[in-house]
Amino acid sequence: MAIGLMVSACSHEPQEFRIKVEAPIIGTQQITAVYTTDDGNRRSISVPAVEGAFELVGSSSIPSVIEIFTSNKQLFTAIIAKNGESLTLREVEGGFDVEGSETAQILANYKLGNDTIGMPIEVRQAIDIVYTEHSREDYPKFEAPELIFGRDSIATLPVEGVWVFTSSLSERTGSLLDTLKVRSKEEKPVRDVFIGTDTVSWRIYTRRDSATWTQAMLPDGPLKLRGILTSTPLLVEVDSLGVVTRVQRLE
Repeated sequence: MAIGLMVSACSHEPQEFRIKVEAPIIGTQQITAVYTTDDGNRRSISVPAVEGAFELVGSSSIPSVIEIFTSNKQLFTAIIAKNGESLTLREVEGGFDVEGSETAQILANYKLGNDTIGMPIEVRQAIDIVYTEHSREDYPKFEAPELIFGRDSIATLPVEGVWVFTSSLSERTGSLLDTLKVRSKEEKPVRDVFIGTDTVSWRIYTRRDSATWTQAMLPDGPLKLRGILTSTPLLVEVDSLGVVTRVQRLE
């Protein structure tokens, strides 16, 4: 009987975590969160924020670092959570208040350059994952992602070339298009990659580009190109071995 009760209890253990976010500064936009699952894989969640309010639901039986990105792929903040936890992250003057987890609050309080001595190991590991700056020589190897070219067209291109990433119509300025036109006349191939999943909007955004270069879509950009694609618009130049030789913000 005791064994049966133990099995029953285990079967009812929560299999998810929930994070409610109240951050008026975000406004209304699409939010992407990336976290690590129990098997070591990275998972992405996309949700709309309405007047700064949204909720993230994921699953990890051990404390996982959840990185929250705005629609232009800028890191908004990071939080730690595990199954069974229900957290509320509120924007307050000068930072964030986290209800439901002292560990998550410690991470929320961290500012770049702060001393981490005495912090829980989970927080120090999270800081290393999220906030450690990398020099140009430390960029990860560029792995060519699987790109979407149309409703039923998916392919992976050779890694060498100039990759330009955007994530909104406002980023596709005349200056950015001029950069694409100039680079498309050079020897290296140019890949104009839009970060998103809405093929209809993408077609509308690019239909007047008169592009002679390759145009495609890439969902989950921060996940696929972690450590390289940290914001948009961004130009990344890669050699034939996948070594990142140049990164330039196009603003």
